[in-house]
Amino acid sequence: MAEEPLPATWPDQFHSVLFNNRSGSLHKVDLWYDWPNGRNFNIIQHQLGVLTYDLEWDNGTSYCTLHPFNTTCKVVHFDVGILRPNWLDGATTFLGQKNEWMTFEVGAVLDDPNWQASVYCLQAAPS
Repeated sequence: MAEEPLPATWPDQFHSVLFNNRSGSLHKVDLWYDWPNGRNFNIIQHQLGVLTYDLEWDNGTSYCTLHPFNTTCKVVHFDVGILRPNWLDGATTFLGQKNEWMTFEVGAVLDDPNWQASVYCLQAAPS
């Protein structure tokens, strides 16, 4: 029997485009990960649906908004912040491939102005 693959540590910064299928709901995710600056950004295009921006900061704050149709924002606080690069260390169970990575650009960084949450997000109270 072949050994199960060991999970790799994520690069400190990367950009990836992937397709995710959750219970028959297909969506494309444009993922920007920036560990040194404590931020993660998921731009999610739902199949036949709206675009969702999910901006996560390492202070545990996550801003989720629909674009461009809505000027409301859901603010959520997660005590753990963003995933650290070695978040899979010690994992021993391989569950199979769930995502289809279309691109994976190590070292790619999104320009700083694109990481700013909108004014209506900054005024919203955490839930």
